[in-house]
Amino acid sequence: MSTLHEKILNEFLNSNIIIKSMDRLNEYISYCINNNQNNTIKGKTSHHHILPKADSCFPQFKNLKVNKWNGTYINHNKHIKAHVLLSKAIKNSGQSLAVILMTKKYKENTSKEYNNIYSSYFRTITKKK
Repeated sequence: MSTLHEKILNEFLNSNIIIKSMDRLNEYISYCINNNQNNTIKGKTSHHHILPKADSCFPQFKNLKVNKWNGTYINHNKHIKAHVLLSKAIKNSGQSLAVILMTKKYKENTSKEYNNIYSSYFRTITKKK
């Protein structure tokens, strides 16, 4: 486990956020770190906040110019998948909304990877408990 992974995990553990699955949380953090493109590719990547910037999460880390360690450049499909993983790891309704809004934003993307991520996510959130 990298130092960055440990730093991000500790922020989650020391917050008031309810963690649904430690395995999923570790998977999410690793996914964000391992899929970093290092810089933006116009029209292809998004700058993702590893610690969510929402007021109910980590607004203190939303400025990625100051908190560069909290940002990762990932392609649009991977950005959606990152939010899917995060929504399975923590209890926060804002993450489900983020996935829905992003899928609308990137709906012109009809790749197989995108459709698999989107379908899998909606099967998960609509599954009866």
